Amino acid sequence: MALGMMNVAMLKMRPIHVEHARAGQRLALDVKVGTTTILTAFSELTEEHINHLREHGVGEIVIVDEPAGSATAERTAEHPAAAEPVDDYEVAEPIPNVPDAELDRAIAALGEGRAGDILPDVRSRLRPAKTLHIHAYAYARSLEPGQMLPAETPTEEEAWFSRHKEELRGYAGLVPALPADAAQKANAYLMHELALSSGEDNVSAETLDALSQLVLDNLNLDRNSYLQLADIGKPEDGVPVHILQTIVVFLKARPGTDEPAQRRREFVKGIASYNLGIASLASRVTRAGGLTEAALEKLHEDYKSLYHHLRRAERVDESVLELVFLQNEHADGNGFPYGLSDDSIPQDSQLLALASRFSLLTLSKPRIPRLTPREAAMRILASVSKNFHAGAAGSFIRETGVYPVGSAVKLSDKRLALITRQNADAPLSPVVRAIRSDADGSVAVGQPMDLRRKSLSILGALREF
Repeated sequence: MALGMMNVAMLKMRPIHVEHARAGQRLALDVKVGTTTILTAFSELTEEHINHLREHGVGEIVIVDEPAGSATAERTAEHPAAAEPVDDYEVAEPIPNVPDAELDRAIAALGEGRAGDILPDVRSRLRPAKTLHIHAYAYARSLEPGQMLPAETPTEEEAWFSRHKEELRGYAGLVPALPADAAQKANAYLMHELALSSGEDNVSAETLDALSQLVLDNLNLDRNSYLQLADIGKPEDGVPVHILQTIVVFLKARPGTDEPAQRRREFVKGIASYNLGIASLASRVTRAGGLTEAALEKLHEDYKSLYHHLRRAERVDESVLELVFLQNEHADGNGFPYGLSDDSIPQDSQLLALASRFSLLTLSKPRIPRLTPREAAMRILASVSKNFHAGAAGSFIRETGVYPVGSAVKLSDKRLALITRQNADAPLSPVVRAIRSDADGSVAVGQPMDLRRKSLSILGALREF
């Protein structure tokens, strides 16, 4: 892989419009529509390929700026460009796209006792990293000075959807799980505490109480509520945005419960305290010499100390705090801190681990672009039986969706559509409403269509911008 990445770096690449493409040119990068790869890197273009790209509405492609038969092109064709960034600490090799039929079988396998067979080609390319280490890597990078977020240029469709998405969601009767103004205030609380925290100080009790009250006063967990998976603006925004998104995703993914509001407040406080503590530990380890293997092992000792420290502070209900800290246990028994496995890991701890992983994957991080929820689902499924219990993963994906409520997709008839409801028995065939743009510039959504009962399918997802 290193050789392939070196050769790719040496290539001269040039973006061109599809209308200027000609047969014989080679693609330097994969061409995707949503999450679907329709032509792979180093394909030699034919007239049929070019027409195929036009039919799918592709505007710009990136070609190898070398003669088609050159020695450089021939050598690099043996080492295709990685679909994943080389610096992705969760991925050892590029992850292939998975067809919907295979993804559907993988989700169905969760309830059939075949967890070990789920997406083996994806699973073999994931690093065997511990959850705690993944958190440490993500937080340390976000807090390092001078880090940059990867720039992702939206397609014309994504840019259009970004301008109209709130209007379209309103027409469809959808509401945000947490309104933007409440999210902004909550992030400000978390950013303030992060700036003050040293990993040894307690998070302010007043801040925790205010944060939990703010979230619960504004939270909407109904089926018509949607997650807001927007890109973050600066690397240092990553920690507070991830904390808040984890809280919202976790509470929305849990099965309906009659538990008192006070217990939900304790979960908000516990998740915030835990993550602020981990971020401070990661920052301290980084300043002391970086996230070496030795430093990561020491992080385990610090983790136990952090738990006892927060427990002694008595700012979060102890039973909830225990559940929050058990999110680093793995289904195969190789987790932390007790080596619990499968059903011995509490359901709330498993769902919290899934919510946190989903949030990390769908947020931009320094050097690593964000994934779509579908791509995040692929990694989660591939980690079942190792990191996640099959039942918990199945429940999470059914509630959150491969294509979450409020997101936009392209249908097989080339129309854009808005996801308006999940089908728990068919996560890849949700209820959608076709998006319409009229000549006068107005937008609207059509009647609900249950894709289980239609000949239509989803061609690909738009990233949420």
